[in-house]
Amino acid sequence: MNFLKFIKHIFLFLLTFLLGAQTTYAKTELVLPQSQIYFSIEKTQSFQSLEKEVQPNIGFLFRKFSEEKSKFGTAQLNTAVKPYNFSEEHLHYLAEGVDELLSAFKSGFSKESILAIPKGSRPNNPSNYLYESYINSHLSKFEYDDIVRVTNQSSINTYGGTLGGTDAFVTTKTDFELMWLETGGDLLAIESKLGFQPNSLGEDVVFAVIKREDVGTFKMPNGNEIGVNSNWLPGGVTSGGMPEAKLDLTTVTEFTPFNP
Repeated sequence: MNFLKFIKHIFLFLLTFLLGAQTTYAKTELVLPQSQIYFSIEKTQSFQSLEKEVQPNIGFLFRKFSEEKSKFGTAQLNTAVKPYNFSEEHLHYLAEGVDELLSAFKSGFSKESILAIPKGSRPNNPSNYLYESYINSHLSKFEYDDIVRVTNQSSINTYGGTLGGTDAFVTTKTDFELMWLETGGDLLAIESKLGFQPNSLGEDVVFAVIKREDVGTFKMPNGNEIGVNSNWLPGGVTSGGMPEAKLDLTTVTEFTPFNP
């Protein structure tokens, strides 16, 4: 009998506990004080309605987490950057823009400011307004390639059979070949790419290929040369985007006609 009474008491205790639990946990609330997110779960609430209530808050939590993670990542990236002091000449490499001429000019100079100076009065030494590093880099393109001089037979006759004067303009053979493919050999298009006035080359045009070893030192054009017209631009690049340099051709008579 004592044993049965003991079982009865255990049963009543468990029953009371379960009923109390049902009353106590009929409603469960979750509060996140730091983010002020609040939602409740009712005993009779369906899963679908619970999902609708919880999902926006969970999304908010993920957004907040992503924002904080992003901030942390940015802070890590910024602290990883080491300060470095660049010289004025190195700073021009950091300039934005596709046109490298934008970063070629020294402080206080620009393409427009040089063009505003009349031909014959422009600085004879382009290093006055262009960075020496840019000039060296530009002229290095001509050092290991044959060159092309675009002229005409009447001009060759004027210079006594030579390919030009002391400041003759040339481009690299590689760039000329690429231009030929681009233009299809159309003379008007070639004149435009090289900065000539339309129809200035004539029917006796000569595309003279000269070996590198047959010429001397290349120089950056300064805009005072005899052949300069209104299309000239400072920086060694024609108005059509072709690289150019000048050199003395007063003793050069040997060349090979360009053969596409």
